[in-house]
Amino acid sequence: MASFAASMANMTAAAPQGKKKKKKKREASSSVDGNPSGLGTTSDSPASKRLKLQPLKAPPLVTFLGIGMQKAGTSWLYSMLSSHPSVALSHAKEVHYWDMHKEDRDMGDEWYERQFPEDTEGKLVGEITPDYINMYATRIGQMHRYNPDMKLIVLHREEISRACSAFLMWNRIAAEKNEAKSIESMEDDEVFEALTSLDPPHCMGLSEMGNGLDNLTTNGFKPEQILVAEFEDVAKRPNHLMNVVFDFLGVDRIDIEEEKLKTNFQIKTDRTAVIPNKSNKFPKDLKERIMGRLEEAYKELKRRNKKVGGPYLKRYQALMDAEVDAAKEKENSSTTTETLTKIK
Repeated sequence: MASFAASMANMTAAAPQGKKKKKKKREASSSVDGNPSGLGTTSDSPASKRLKLQPLKAPPLVTFLGIGMQKAGTSWLYSMLSSHPSVALSHAKEVHYWDMHKEDRDMGDEWYERQFPEDTEGKLVGEITPDYINMYATRIGQMHRYNPDMKLIVLHREEISRACSAFLMWNRIAAEKNEAKSIESMEDDEVFEALTSLDPPHCMGLSEMGNGLDNLTTNGFKPEQILVAEFEDVAKRPNHLMNVVFDFLGVDRIDIEEEKLKTNFQIKTDRTAVIPNKSNKFPKDLKERIMGRLEEAYKELKRRNKKVGGPYLKRYQALMDAEVDAAKEKENSSTTTETLTKIK
């Protein structure tokens, strides 16, 4: 697995640089010793000679983020949100600013905000980088300082299924470049090691959610700023899921085409675009042979995710139950109306 791990390290380090576009400067007001308007001072007054007008920092452009989990439907979420006229998403799905580019000298907040459309007036602006949930606490702190009111969305997926999906994706990419064996030709122990190793592509580590949620709240974000939804609803109840997301973001609900709702999306290898997903299946017999060992290896991680994520998922489930009840009530009302119409 050494060559595979090495190739993964190289691939996971790449991220889009984005196009450098001139962006209209958002207006910022000025203040004099707490006087926002600057009224009461003139260029000849003693106060103006002693004090200089200090421009206030423009409000942050980005107001929401999709922060995880990897291989849990974030590309699908990006595609659904792109349908909304009041939402402006980054040009590339994954910007990787807070986990990678923030530390680069030439990539400050101005660079970050150039990764979004120029015309964002009256829109919610956001991006989706699923690695953010696994960032160091210091970087989450930087994210909070940029916008303390940011709303955050997490899609949770059963940990072992998520890891298997991630391994399948990275193995396919590496095998296509002759940098790894195909999964079908690997021994059970090789696959088990890859799914539990702390080395790239971090299959087990990126199934971690509990520590990430703790880091968010200990670094300033409030629980009500965080929505944790279930990946399984992407397939089972996509319309209800998106209604919950729209309500959380504070935008009007919209109807999304049924065909689009049911499409399985993935991000391109270079992370620049979202495309329909290729059909990839983890070999069933292989998964069954190693499942017992995987359950034991993931036991503590799953316990921690459930303990920390439980309250968030309970709140989400209540919202989804309300959606289901409302849909049933609407359907019953429609049926009653049709029946009365026929009687008349």
